Amino acid sequence: MSAITPTSMSSRELLATAMPVLSGTSGGHHRKPGFLVLAGHWLVALTVAVLTVVAVAAVVGAVLPYLAQATEQPAATSGVDAAAVQVAPALVEYRVVPGDTLWSLAERSAMGGDPREALDRIAQLNSLESSALQVGDTVLLPNLSN
Repeated sequence: MSAITPTSMSSRELLATAMPVLSGTSGGHHRKPGFLVLAGHWLVALTVAVLTVVAVAAVVGAVLPYLAQATEQPAATSGVDAAAVQVAPALVEYRVVPGDTLWSLAERSAMGGDPREALDRIAQLNSLESSALQVGDTVLLPNLSN
């Protein structure tokens, strides 16, 4: 076989011979992607899918406690914000201060209602035998607001 020299070929023939070698193809045909290229594409697609699942799980994990809290609160009533609605405890501990009387505590507990009902309840809750209160004593008061 004789060597091809630039002088024995025309410039068009020389260019046609050199182009497939320079472009990585032989004979003007494109090669099919090899196994490693296809595996690389699948690896990238799998990585993107896994990262997407992890990101969605992180968002759901961060939001889920707030959703659970929101469902535990009572529903808002007309025009009242759900965060403002709170359930008051049935009993309140109160420390007696100078000037407090059983009647004044009953009026405060009744919140505009009949203080006699609150007075009976306070006496019953605290096992009071008289209406005398001592400064510094802690008494249980009914919370009739709920």
